[in-house]
Amino acid sequence: MPRPHRSGWLLLALSVCSLAAVAGDARDWLARMAAAGDSLDYEGTFVYTQGGRMETLRVVHKAGDDGPRERLISLNGTPREVLRGPTGVVCIMPDKREVLEGRADADKPFAFRLPDNLAALEESYHIQHAGEDRVASLPARIVAIQPRDALRYGYRLWLHADHGMLLRSDLLDETGEIVEQMMFTQLRIGESVDPAELQPTLNADGYRRRQAEEHGDTPAAEVPWRVTQLPSGFVQTGSGRVALGEGGAQQLVFSDGLASVSVFIEQGDEAEHGLTGASRIGAVTAYGVRLAQHRITAVGEVPVAAVELIANSTEPSP
Repeated sequence: MPRPHRSGWLLLALSVCSLAAVAGDARDWLARMAAAGDSLDYEGTFVYTQGGRMETLRVVHKAGDDGPRERLISLNGTPREVLRGPTGVVCIMPDKREVLEGRADADKPFAFRLPDNLAALEESYHIQHAGEDRVASLPARIVAIQPRDALRYGYRLWLHADHGMLLRSDLLDETGEIVEQMMFTQLRIGESVDPAELQPTLNADGYRRRQAEEHGDTPAAEVPWRVTQLPSGFVQTGSGRVALGEGGAQQLVFSDGLASVSVFIEQGDEAEHGLTGASRIGAVTAYGVRLAQHRITAVGEVPVAAVELIANSTEPSP
């Protein structure tokens, strides 16, 4: 049998090394993205779409030694204004005559959450470059995060070609359709932000102030339920009891580093009338089953197959 030509093996080795370098470079861009958002001054307008609903918002963001400060203003629909600082978040809602206060680490727009170990993420996703583009007239590098199975969604991220700031993000379902999108349509980066731009414009005099509901985590041993089958890469990240319905519910939380799924276990009257089977609104899917006197509902930004698997494999701990 003839021996393989030596140059063929060399080309194969070079190809493998090239692919590894591209994947590593894509991870470097994700790391740059994670650091860019809070360290820059910027102001702009972006659109958020999900489930046939579109919102347009203006954002003003200023970096600082004690942490970033930010103001969000809704430009369509019900008036809203969100003020974010190192000590917390305040949402002014004129239609309800309320001011809602929350923690500083609450979710914020264009803050794509990444695990600390990006290499571990590649056990569940392919991370690679997907070309170049422009967003809001700014040059961008595209990074694709593609799932290795059909039990999680994929992502496409447009990062500023100079410093990696996230300019656009698409969440893609198992068929490749966009189910959620955030995209800047106008953006100025690097110009100093006037502190007056961070002050609220909505008058909240006389509004009722209340705290956003926060549910402290309780030890997993105090939630006597478990999930026996999880999509690969998912691990339990939290547990506790939440205010859901009249009687509350026990909750288990699972994540693969990007996607997360919550499992709610209700008992009593609430268990009689909850969701049975699958439901989907935009990127969020849910699946509910009845087990004895309990209703089990799995909810997350994952395909229906994933929440169905998790809900059907939830059972009392031995």
